[in-house]
Amino acid sequence: MEIYSAISLSLKSATIKDCMKTTNGLVRNKNVSRFIEHIRSTVESSGIKFVLAPVKYLVLSSEGYIRCNGYFDSEELNLKCAINKPILEWLPILVHEYSHFEQWKENCPSWRHIEINGQDISDDMFLWIGGKKVSNSRLRKIINKVRNCELDCEKRAVRNIRKFKLPIDVHHYIQSSNAYIYFHEYIYLTRQWYKDGKAPYNIDKIVNEMPFRFLNRYDKLPKKYCILFDKYCT
Repeated sequence: MEIYSAISLSLKSATIKDCMKTTNGLVRNKNVSRFIEHIRSTVESSGIKFVLAPVKYLVLSSEGYIRCNGYFDSEELNLKCAINKPILEWLPILVHEYSHFEQWKENCPSWRHIEINGQDISDDMFLWIGGKKVSNSRLRKIINKVRNCELDCEKRAVRNIRKFKLPIDVHHYIQSSNAYIYFHEYIYLTRQWYKDGKAPYNIDKIVNEMPFRFLNRYDKLPKKYCILFDKYCT
C-alpha cells in the first residue's frame, strides 16, 4: 500500500549539516536535530529510505506529475521531504510524512481503509484530478477515506510535535491541518489541486479562519472556505 507514488528523482539524501546549509542555517534547534535522527534510524530499520531533498518540490508522476512538498511511499519504501525552503515550511511536512510512516508501520484502520479491492485509492484521486473517469459513488468513497487517513495522520503529527518538543505552534498546526483536511472536500467539488506555492496550509488568510481543534466531520465545506480556496489556492 502507498499513500503516493512518485517519480524516480536523482536526489541526494542530506545529512544534518546539509540540511542546515540548505535552509540557510536555520536548523539550530537540538530537538529538531534529534527528531531528524530519530526518523532516520526508525524508518531505515524498517527498510525505508529517508531523503531530505535539497529541492523546493517533489513530483508525483503516477498522479499526473503533481508537485508536492513531501511524501511517504510504502511500495517504493521512501520517505522524502523537500527542504529548500524555510524550516517552518518543511518541518511540519516532515512531521506529517513521518506520521504516515507510523500509520503504515502500525497498519492502523485508517491506513488499511485507503485500499478498495486491494488497490490504493489515493492514486485514483490524483488520476481523477488529472482527467481519469471515476464514478461519483467511488469518488465519494475515495475522498472520504483519504481524508480520514489524513485526519488520523494530523492527530499523530500533533502528538509527535509535543513528544519531541518541536518548535511548531500546535494551535497553528491544527488550524493548518484543518485547512488541508477541508481542502479534500474542495477537491471533490472542483476537481482541482492547489497550484505550486499555494498549498492551503501555508496561506495565512486561509489558516487563520480555521478551527483551533480537530472536528468530527469535514464532509460539508462551509461556503467561506470554498471562497478562500478559490481565491488563494487555484
